Amino acid sequence: YWKLINKTPMSPELTLMRDAMLGAIHEDSEVSYADLTDMQLLALWTASSANGLTSELCGARTPQYVRDIKKVLSKPRLSPETCKRVFAAVHNLLVELSPGHRKLW
Repeated sequence: YWKLINKTPMSPELTLMRDAMLGAIHEDSEVSYADLTDMQLLALWTASSANGLTSELCGARTPQYVRDIKKVLSKPRLSPETCKRVFAAVHNLLVELSPGHRKLW
């Protein structure tokens, strides 16, 4: 599993994943995401926008996490097309990093 949080320093893999997610979201010119560039916020926003997902594990154990979740939930959902682009970008990155990940999807 991947712990999708921002850390300092951030691992190269998570930096690449965050950049891939932001790139996929950026293609949708209607979406404002300037305040959701942290890895955990991007992951929660994408998961909460995906069709067919009814819950996300977010581990809100501190007041800051709760504020972050409220911030994500106050944003409009990503379009189905944008969600597909984000998931495809993450998939392609994982396969590029380790071809064995191809069988996960």
